[in-house]
Amino acid sequence: MATPADQRLLELLEKWLKSLELHAKYSSLDDDSYWKIQPWVEHQRPTRWVIDVAMQKTLALRAHVQERVKMGDAKYSESLELMTFLANLVGSEHIERFIPMAAAENERSLTSESRDGAALAILAGGRATPENPRQELPVPARPSMLSGGCRFVVHGEFLKQFNVSHKRGTGQDAFKQIMAQHRIVGHRAG
Repeated sequence: MATPADQRLLELLEKWLKSLELHAKYSSLDDDSYWKIQPWVEHQRPTRWVIDVAMQKTLALRAHVQERVKMGDAKYSESLELMTFLANLVGSEHIERFIPMAAAENERSLTSESRDGAALAILAGGRATPENPRQELPVPARPSMLSGGCRFVVHGEFLKQFNVSHKRGTGQDAFKQIMAQHRIVGHRAG
């Protein structure tokens, strides 16, 4: 027999799951449509993998609660409620990284504001595919990482002498440049 705490907790978990399903649906929206679809509080937009992990954990917690209810554990849900209360009251700091509640009844229409119905297609369960998807890729102001070319690795005192031993991404081109500037004749072993 489920206690009132069990019922409250199971209702809350169902509410969270519905919210996460909406977030999963919204994860395909562009930023402008995402911020217009619900009356969000200020937060960092959750990524799809964060939403998926949250859904997995919520489903696991629901299974634990249902298992404890079947076992007749009347204190389990009460303990979880107390922990949630204390975490919100004492343990949490003001954060922006969370998944806000989304409710279907709060969903706003994007019809007049969506471009070519792309947002509506996504919300209807389809995919918005632009005519030329490569033209819509974001272009960074500067590349996050330069291509390194091929690597030529030599260990030992030789690289320390030319101050390239601890340089990240020291490649064959830099090595050839140094060799052209400083010709060193080595001794054969033996």
